[in-house]
Amino acid sequence: MALACWLAIVWHLAADAVSGGIVWLSPWRDEVLGGPYIPYRWWWWSDLGFVVLTLVLLRLTRWLESRGEGT
Repeated sequence: MALACWLAIVWHLAADAVSGGIVWLSPWRDEVLGGPYIPYRWWWWSDLGFVVLTLVLLRLTRWLESRGEGT
């Protein structure tokens, strides 16, 4: 469970970095990590894609566990 939480944090920060950047040493520095790589008009579609990807991965995980291949 802790690994899933850390993975969620990393994915969230990665998404923030590509959607507008992160001031990662705030308030000490003003350097921005990342940038506006995904335009604002595509945010809805990228969020929808990540939700669908998450649902597919959850279904795949449950399917693998039901076959006895998960840990």
